[in-house]
Amino acid sequence: MSDFKVAEWASSNGLTAKTCSILEKEELVTEDALEVLTLDQIDSLSLTLGQTNLLKKAVRGLYAPPVKMDNPPVTTKSLPQDEEVTKLMATLKDYVCQFFLTTCRWLP
Repeated sequence: MSDFKVAEWASSNGLTAKTCSILEKEELVTEDALEVLTLDQIDSLSLTLGQTNLLKKAVRGLYAPPVKMDNPPVTTKSLPQDEEVTKLMATLKDYVCQFFLTTCRWLP
C-alpha cells in the first residue's frame, strides 16, 4: 500500500484545505488517480484560477519529476582535442592567409 497522503501532497504544493476537500470528494486521493487527471477534468472541479493552476502544476510534478544533472553539460571546451585536426586547422589558416596576402597585392 502506498504512503501517499493527498492532504500532505496538496499542502506541500500550495493547495488549500478547500481544494483538498474537493479532491477527496471526487475520490482523487491516490497518486494513480491524480496522475491520470486531464486538464479538462481539473478545469471542471470548480476551483479558483490560482488553485486550478497550482493543481495542474502539482499533477505534472507527479509524472514528471525534476531532472537532476549530476554531470555538467558537454561543451566544445570539455571535449578532448584531436592533434591532427588542430594541425590541419593551422595549415588551413596558413593557406588562407597566404591566399589573401597574394590576392590583395593585385587589388588597387
